[in-house]
Amino acid sequence: MREITKEVKHEIDGKEMTFQIRKMNALKGSYLVKFVTEKLIPVFAKLQGIFAPADENADQQKVVEARTEEVLQMIPDALSKLSDDEVEQLLTRCLQTVDVLLPAGWQPVMIGNSFGVEELEYDIVTALILCYEVIEFNLGGFFGGKSLGSFLPHPNTSKQGA
Repeated sequence: MREITKEVKHEIDGKEMTFQIRKMNALKGSYLVKFVTEKLIPVFAKLQGIFAPADENADQQKVVEARTEEVLQMIPDALSKLSDDEVEQLLTRCLQTVDVLLPAGWQPVMIGNSFGVEELEYDIVTALILCYEVIEFNLGGFFGGKSLGSFLPHPNTSKQGA
């Protein structure tokens, strides 16, 4: 059976809130595929090189500084390729698939193009995290069942010789 909803929890103003993400229909999802393919995958491709394992003999502090410099140069370039309208349209479409659990039951986060949940309207970080979760939930199958974050290599946290 296809999973069409997913619940996530986030803290807003010290209060834990439960959100439900719904799958997008094929028309809205197609926009999401187009946006991610055109705008996000090229950024992830560049990030893969930045997060590739460093040479064991390299000065780790210099590697970190060089990588930080690359990311700081990449962010303005990536953002310059997004118009305000594109960003707003992506965020709106993503948040239109999210509901929040309130005492009266599930309420939509967005009603049309306006926020229906005051707590989220001015919480930029939570809104962006929810959008990432919407993209990941809706396009998981598009990336071979892996999450969008799987495009980035994971740091090796195991100790050698352990």
